[in-house]
Amino acid sequence: MRRAILKLTALVLLNIVALVPSFAQSIDRERRETDWRNYKLPQEQFARYVDSEKSILFRVPASWQVNGLLKFKGPRDAELSVFVEKIPDGLPLRSLTNAVLQSLRNLPGGADSLAVRRTDISGLEAREFLFSIPDARGQMTRRMIWSTVSGPHA
Repeated sequence: MRRAILKLTALVLLNIVALVPSFAQSIDRERRETDWRNYKLPQEQFARYVDSEKSILFRVPASWQVNGLLKFKGPRDAELSVFVEKIPDGLPLRSLTNAVLQSLRNLPGGADSLAVRRTDISGLEAREFLFSIPDARGQMTRRMIWSTVSGPHA
């Protein structure tokens, strides 16, 4: 009887320890969702861009400088880089997400600040990866990656 009570107590404590991180992450996720719903688009002109293979169309504020092929520089050192990669047709978003997470796990300090949330891009299911890493000067910078899959393109 005593052994059963010890096992039950250990199991309850293990479940509590396993659930605490999920509650902590959901608070941040809820705040992020609220911020996203309350976001208002800037009242600025946007320019349309298309990648070289004409697989995606996106908009960038017209005042941002073009810094190369699908690279843009905005105010306060904001940067936007768009990458379109060929992937095997039928590769699910889950596999792409796992590949991105695998590469982010090895970043110094990146894994500690990593948050992932579901979102959509032009009606396609997508994932947003938010993390902080030091830049070349050692300053912590916030980075975001948005990923989605459409046929043979990611």
